[in-house]
Amino acid sequence: AEMVIKNGPHWWVADKTTLRFGVEKLSIGGIGFRYAARLPAALAKSGKLLPPFYTVVQAQKEGELVYAAGRPVYELLSPSGDAFVMQSSNVEPSEFATLGEKLSPLDGWSYRTRTLEEDLRVDLNGTVDVVMDDFRNVYNQ
Repeated sequence: AEMVIKNGPHWWVADKTTLRFGVEKLSIGGIGFRYAARLPAALAKSGKLLPPFYTVVQAQKEGELVYAAGRPVYELLSPSGDAFVMQSSNVEPSEFATLGEKLSPLDGWSYRTRTLEEDLRVDLNGTVDVVMDDFRNVYNQ
């Protein structure tokens, strides 16, 4: 590997998370490594993950996120109206409801909180559209 990028820690937001990890492709000192998600290599610069905030990128990951009915979800809305639901966050969960007041989204992007009337399932089926806000919180479509 040319570099390892630490990306975390994060609070996971979904009520149920099921991830399928990749096959072990690397072993260092007897410790096996598998990937949970793969991002485009072009995002890595100077040993840090530097995606452009509020820019949709495609990640490779598999699994399912379930958000329970009656509970709030936190979403970024793109300029075209696409909703991206928060997967994980770097801020304390107690700050989620007011996070929109602290973000500096690009033109056309907005943040909302809504309460689900029914369970929301986000299928992570290979290629997933992902976006990060300026606090490095991760959202999936």
